[in-house]
Amino acid sequence: MKLDFIRSENFRGTYIYRQRDNLAYAYTTTHFSVDADGAPNAYHPDDVGKNCYKDVHVGLECLVHAGYPNTSWWNKVLVPDPQASSRAYVQPDGPFAGYFVCMTSLRASGGNKYDPSTYVDATKVPYVVIPTGFEKLLQVGKQGDVGFATHLESGRTTAFIIADADTGHGGDAHVR
Repeated sequence: MKLDFIRSENFRGTYIYRQRDNLAYAYTTTHFSVDADGAPNAYHPDDVGKNCYKDVHVGLECLVHAGYPNTSWWNKVLVPDPQASSRAYVQPDGPFAGYFVCMTSLRASGGNKYDPSTYVDATKVPYVVIPTGFEKLLQVGKQGDVGFATHLESGRTTAFIIADADTGHGGDAHVR
């Protein structure tokens, strides 16, 4: 297969290259972060107030990355409790009882929002997060699209899906 890419757009300082017939695009970046959204053990209430870099966490990720509990946008990451919408919903049972339910933009059609299996589990499915504004570029990936990533130095590759969108509060794109 011949991939004939030309420079097309500049997104936040990163050039996006498109195949001449617009069937594929590519870009390189030195910025990435790992994120656990969608994993049933991503965030835990015992981690409230802990330092992201110095403290040991119960959940896979620091609650500050979910904006909980001190921002107005945490409910875009964590499912609000139906009994008290100012709190995040805690899983009442199952292997990760006691953990918050964390969402992804891509989810099972008709899924129960309080069930972690409704969301893409970051510990099982490699996926990327589309940064805020990226989705506005014409014919660039959308939720559920499949992609292929290559680490240019090591040559390691993986397939991925696009499963989440950055809220605009946590930074740029994440690799999960």
